[in-house]
Amino acid sequence: MLLVSLVPAVGSPVSGEGSLLNIEVEAIASGDSLLAFDLANVHLVASDGRNICFQVEPVKLTVK
Repeated sequence: MLLVSLVPAVGSPVSGEGSLLNIEVEAIASGDSLLAFDLANVHLVASDGRNICFQVEPVKLTVK
């Protein structure tokens, strides 16, 4: 489970495009794996409670 809370400074609006969050993982062995999120359990809301639309890209991890 990962819970992240991001809040801009008071009076600083958030706008634009780009990465909002980078997740770093550490491998324990070599191999391939997929990193996926259950979108039914991912919730992104504005500070006023409005739902925010977002896009999650598929990720494939390879450790050699």
